Amino acid sequence: MNYNIQLNPDNSLNYDDDGNLCVKSSSKSGNTLTVESDGLYAQAIPGKPGSAGVGYVDGYRSENGIVSGIESPENTQSTPRRVVAPSIVHRIFTCKNIDGSDISIRTVDKIYPGDMYRVEDTVNNVWNYYTILSVNNSGTGVSTHSGIVASIPIGNTDVN
Repeated sequence: MNYNIQLNPDNSLNYDDDGNLCVKSSSKSGNTLTVESDGLYAQAIPGKPGSAGVGYVDGYRSENGIVSGIESPENTQSTPRRVVAPSIVHRIFTCKNIDGSDISIRTVDKIYPGDMYRVEDTVNNVWNYYTILSVNNSGTGVSTHSGIVASIPIGNTDVN
């Protein structure tokens, strides 16, 4: 079962004055997607997932991590009629230390295995990229990392 939300970066995404990412929804007929302060919501259409029946009942779990009836991916407190998707988004961080020990994150962020970081190599005029292999228990620091997985010329900064 696949879920699809199409975002057009030119029309759907923007940043507010505080630097927060905002998503706009279309008012086209049949669109039930709404943007609320705590997430995106779509009208629950009667029927079993993707067809006809009883709809997504609380406690439903899909193969790709979609769960219904809980508060968030990190908090399984019962919240009726809420559908939650996995929250892992891999990122590329910029830092100065080869071991990634100076990655700067906000209090709402976590570092995940699979994220990457880059370190400027001024001798060779490249960004050296490393993959994070494991993180500390709180998800705020790198425990282990790969060797260099890519070296990108410094002038090509649009990859980050």
